[in-house]
Amino acid sequence: VIILDSILNYNNTEGSQTVPQPGIYKETPGLKEGYESIEQDGFRGNFIMAVGRQEYDYPLYSAFYDRWDAAEQVKYKRQSVLIPLKDVVAAVEATSDPYWQVYQRFIRDDLTSYWNASTDIKAMHLTDTISLRGREKLNRGVDDRMPLTDDRLGFLKKITDVVTRTIMDLAEFKDD
Repeated sequence: VIILDSILNYNNTEGSQTVPQPGIYKETPGLKEGYESIEQDGFRGNFIMAVGRQEYDYPLYSAFYDRWDAAEQVKYKRQSVLIPLKDVVAAVEATSDPYWQVYQRFIRDDLTSYWNASTDIKAMHLTDTISLRGREKLNRGVDDRMPLTDDRLGFLKKITDVVTRTIMDLAEFKDD
């Protein structure tokens, strides 16, 4: 399962990407490397975030990463949240993992609905991080009229092209 959620907001302005509670994120397994990469890039909102489970969703996100890295438009980057728990939903619900509150932010309804049905379902959530990414003006929901720039349309195109090719690869679809 590949979930696309809010994938249009590309903002290459330094400081446009917010990371809530940076001290906790720096320490959380599965988030540390992503945080460091975002920090080194000046907290720019120039990436798509892929959320999945480190070992269990590997076939899905590794196929996506291979296609992403091979695609043109290197200015559009990717970051990862790779949660090191197979049954992260149970850990969040039981508050049994020391980082359950951080993981809860990332799995929310989209991933939770699949993993509640079966922890064997491979799933990945792709997002521009929604409200954590700065915009030129306040987001007013569906009708916010965010300007469609060449950068944003290029970002959207890369995401949809890469997801399409990833699905074709995983389905072993052959182009003639």
